[in-house]
Amino acid sequence: MRLCKAHGVKLFIVGFLWVLVGCGSDPGGDFIVGDIKNSQLPIAGAQKKLQEAFDLFKNGAYTQAREGFLKVLGDQPSPTDRAEALAGVGFCDVRLKGSQDGIAEFEQALATDSKNQDARVGLAGALISRGSP
Repeated sequence: MRLCKAHGVKLFIVGFLWVLVGCGSDPGGDFIVGDIKNSQLPIAGAQKKLQEAFDLFKNGAYTQAREGFLKVLGDQPSPTDRAEALAGVGFCDVRLKGSQDGIAEFEQALATDSKNQDARVGLAGALISRGSP
């Protein structure tokens, strides 16, 4: 009987904590743990500048986006932010000058952070469009 009672108490505590903490979503259901856009936390420093530059890029303002990424690089960012900024410059260069001009930045980004997915995709796309394996 004790085992069942102890098990019931544990289940109650787990259930209570689940209700108290929630399942990780906001009322709209869009929040994913780690999703900066929906967390309602202010973004500061390099992350804010990167977000602004990526927003400019998405809106087709490639020259202004490139300037934004270069500002991040000028602030001596963390290796992760540096890789993001380099990849951003690479994407801007591809749009402004052609695929060959982004390759160096994508390679630098990967040298800084080999796990940077944006740089991997950008480099692959640039090499494919250039005709290199």
